[in-house]
Amino acid sequence: MRKIYFRTSAGGKEGWGNIFRLLTIYQILKKKEKFNNLFIFQGNNFVSKHLKSNNIRNIKLKNKVSLIDEEKILKKIGNSDITIMEMLDCNFYRQKIYKKYTKKLIVFDDILKNKYCSDKLICAQYTKKKIKNINFYSGYNYFPIRKDFANFQNKNKKINKKIKKILVCLGGSAYKGANMKLLKYFLKKKYYVTFILGDENKTNFKNLKLPKNINFKYKIKNLSKYIFNSDLVISGGGYVKIESAHLGTPMITLPVQKHQLELVKNFKLKFNVSYLDFHSKLKYKLVDKLIAKYTYKFRLKLRKKFNLTFKKKRINKNITNLDSHRVNKENVEVA
Repeated sequence: MRKIYFRTSAGGKEGWGNIFRLLTIYQILKKKEKFNNLFIFQGNNFVSKHLKSNNIRNIKLKNKVSLIDEEKILKKIGNSDITIMEMLDCNFYRQKIYKKYTKKLIVFDDILKNKYCSDKLICAQYTKKKIKNINFYSGYNYFPIRKDFANFQNKNKKINKKIKKILVCLGGSAYKGANMKLLKYFLKKKYYVTFILGDENKTNFKNLKLPKNINFKYKIKNLSKYIFNSDLVISGGGYVKIESAHLGTPMITLPVQKHQLELVKNFKLKFNVSYLDFHSKLKYKLVDKLIAKYTYKFRLKLRKKFNLTFKKKRINKNITNLDSHRVNKENVEVA
């Protein structure tokens, strides 16, 4: 039985996107074959609790673990057949270490400033960048779709004439500042607004008195249902924007981490999706202007663009064959 390691970081400033993606890949591969798995991660107690609740074997590293200490751990646990890595600090020297202890190293990354030595490099987003001298694949066809999202693959998203239901989902970490600013904005509006918040946010919004048109949801298992039933999503700059596009739901993006600003700019180039720059102060007049831009006709156009890119038959096909030497050219979108 093969051994597959998953290396990641999550929680706090790291966000939850990386670990959710690897957990999705783990579930997809598990349908294909039985294997011994191990998650090696840096993160807080919320992450540990989440992995434990899903019965995932794991090793928790120190948050500032040195490369020397990390290599000692790899020596102790032994080599793997495949290591799949996705983390905010996916640096070149960490890749080199893991490559010594695995037959095949696969790296998922947003292709911003890192260098690479992996056997396969995959960017599951739109990018204009090209990486030479490495097996590099890019495009949304490599984006792993969670099971609850795949369940909507045969449903057509209805675009309502007016925006009534808005979903705010900036990510699983404690993005208190951005969520609070949006909350203050929507308190003066008549939209029905749902905020999806991770466990890390519970203490930040615990004692707030909210009007009937605004509610908070924590640690939900059916995010796809909320996205699909919303007229508009205000998403973070990470992976929720792609999941929303997969369901045909229009969105405005708000990058809560600085590196996401480049990602949402690329997303705008691809789909003409507007974004709010939280790091240069969130101005409510701009929020008004952008929501007004999302007319019925504009949202119809966005749904059409999303449906053309996220073709249902392609769901998770390339993820299933991650370790294959062959790549179906019809399912690859190389920038």
